[in-house]
Amino acid sequence: MLAFGNSLKIIKIAYIHQAIPLGYQLIKKENGRYRNLLSRLCLISFTGIRRPRCWKKPGNSRSTASPKLAAALEGTLDRSWVDKTLEASGCEIIFGRYEQHQFCEEWIMKVFVRSPIHPDAVALLRADPRVETVTWDDPAAGEWEKEADAVILRGMNISGDEIRRAARLKVIGRHGAGVDAVDMEAAKDKGIAVMNTPFENSQSVAELAVALMMAAGRRVVEATRLVGEGKWVEGRKGTGCRELYGNTAGFVGYGRIAKMAAGILRNAFSMKILAYDPLLGAADWKAMREEVTPCASLKGLFAACDYVSLHVPKTRDTAGMVSADVLAAAKKGLVLVNTARGGLVDEEALCEALRNGTVGGAAFDVFEHEPLDPASPLLRLPNFIATPHYAGATQECLRRVATAIARETVAALFGEETPAYRYL
Repeated sequence: MLAFGNSLKIIKIAYIHQAIPLGYQLIKKENGRYRNLLSRLCLISFTGIRRPRCWKKPGNSRSTASPKLAAALEGTLDRSWVDKTLEASGCEIIFGRYEQHQFCEEWIMKVFVRSPIHPDAVALLRADPRVETVTWDDPAAGEWEKEADAVILRGMNISGDEIRRAARLKVIGRHGAGVDAVDMEAAKDKGIAVMNTPFENSQSVAELAVALMMAAGRRVVEATRLVGEGKWVEGRKGTGCRELYGNTAGFVGYGRIAKMAAGILRNAFSMKILAYDPLLGAADWKAMREEVTPCASLKGLFAACDYVSLHVPKTRDTAGMVSADVLAAAKKGLVLVNTARGGLVDEEALCEALRNGTVGGAAFDVFEHEPLDPASPLLRLPNFIATPHYAGATQECLRRVATAIARETVAALFGEETPAYRYL
C-alpha cells in the first residue's frame, strides 16, 4: 500500500522485468516544474534502484543512483539516511511495492502529436516505454483535451480556452523557436511547462537569410518571370541587380542566427557587418569588435547598409519597429530580408517604399498575417520575393527540430534535466 505526502506526486509506473517488482519515480513540483527527488531516471523498487538498459546513456553503463542511496533502500528499506539527506528540501519519501500483476497502464503518460512531424521523432516517442503516443492521424487525436499529459505542436496555435479545458495537460512542446502560437498567460496560470527548440533551426534559417539576400539582390524571381514571358533580351539587361561582395550587411538583432549568417557573408563575400541590438552591452560589442560594428540606432543601420536582415522575436517592443520613418531613412537601393517574425515591418509602408524605389528589393519568409493573402499588393511587385515561412523546412532541420522537441517534451513530463529553454 502506498502512502504519500501532499508535496509529492507519483507520475510514472514502469515495468522493468518479470523478476523485478515495478518501480516508480518520486516527483516534487517546484516553481511550476517537476523535479525528480532522487536522481535523473532513477527508479525505486523493493530491491533497490535500477534502470532499464534502454534508458542508459551511450557509453555509460553505471546507474545514476548513488551506491549509498541504493544501499539504504536495499532489502530492509531503511529510511533514516534518505530522510536525513532530503530533509533540507522538505520532501517526503514514498516507499511501496508494486508487483508485476498490479501494473497500472493508465498511469503511462499520453503525448499527443497534433500535427505532422518527422517520422524519426514519432519513432522516438513510440520507443519510450513511459509514454503512449497519439499522432495527428489517429482516430483518438480529437480527444487530446481530455487525455493529453503533453502535446507537441507544429504550425498551429493553442488557445487559452483549449489550455484551460485540458485537465491533464502538463507540458506543451513547440516545434520551432517561437512560442507566439501558445497562450503563455493561460499556460502560466495552470503551471504548464512550455518547451521550444531555439537552436536546432539556426543553420537553416541563416542559410535562407543569405539565399534571400542573393535572390533579391540579383532579382532571380523577376528574371525567371521574364524568361517565362519570352522577354529573354530584357532579362539579360539585369536592371537593378546587385552583388553581395564588398558591400555592407546590417543585422537587426545579433544573436545566434544573425552571427551565423554574418559569418557566411563575411567569409564568402568579404562583406562589412553592422548590427543594431540594444540588448547587447559594451562588453559584448568589445568581444566581437573584429567581426561586427555596432549601430546606435535602427535608422542609422538602415542608412548605412546595402542589405539588412531581421533577427529579433516579435514582442511589444519590436512589433512594427521597421516603420515608414525607418524605411524612409534607408540607403538607396537597400535590400530588406525578414526570416524572423511577421509583424516586425509595416507592410503597407514597405509596399510603398518598394514602389517608389526607396527600398530596392525585399524578400520575406514571414508575414504579419499568415498565410499571406494571394491578393496582397506585395506579390504584384517585381522587386519583392515571398516564401511560405519555410526557413526551417529543410530535411535536416525538420529532423533535428522534431527529435529535439520529442526528447525535451518527454524529459519535462518526467522531471528530467533538459537543455532546451523552458519558458515555465
